[in-house]
Amino acid sequence: MQPGIKPPSRVQQGRCSMRAVPTPERVQICVRTSNLGKGDWIWKDTRRISDDDFLERSRRAPLEPGDIALSREGTVGIAAIVASDMEVCMDQRLAQLKLDASRLMPEYLLAQLLYLLKPERISHAMTGSTSKHINVKDLRELKVHCPPIDDQHDFEKFCKSAKKLRSRICMLGHKSDTLSHSIQAALF
Repeated sequence: MQPGIKPPSRVQQGRCSMRAVPTPERVQICVRTSNLGKGDWIWKDTRRISDDDFLERSRRAPLEPGDIALSREGTVGIAAIVASDMEVCMDQRLAQLKLDASRLMPEYLLAQLLYLLKPERISHAMTGSTSKHINVKDLRELKVHCPPIDDQHDFEKFCKSAKKLRSRICMLGHKSDTLSHSIQAALF
């Protein structure tokens, strides 16, 4: 292996059953490919499951803060970091990456994965005629550049600042649209 290039510490494949959820029971969220974006979570379409199913799916390797959930089938290569306030489990078609925090920062690895796993870069490794996917074995063998941890911390700070700025711009755009509609409604 090349110096400075190390594979993620552990990759875990998710599973999900299709049992119906009884209504009176408390329900948990089972994240699916549709909940992943390019580095973000999308909550428009959530699947809720029973506590028993949640415990069954989380028994082997629960998703923990700092883990990365990665789509390995369908829309391959989209991923997001599990936040500290999330209590979710994984559906099939997803892989879980557990990081060694002394070597890899989640934001840095996420950026690397989103770059390395773009479909046009990995088309040669994708298999399946009905539904294209990347094998867990290929994910385990993925080579990720691993700069000094201080550089990764700086990168993480930059990413967080960029996300805050993007969020602020979106909020201001929404306020601008609302104001524009109010002015138009007042005129007509």
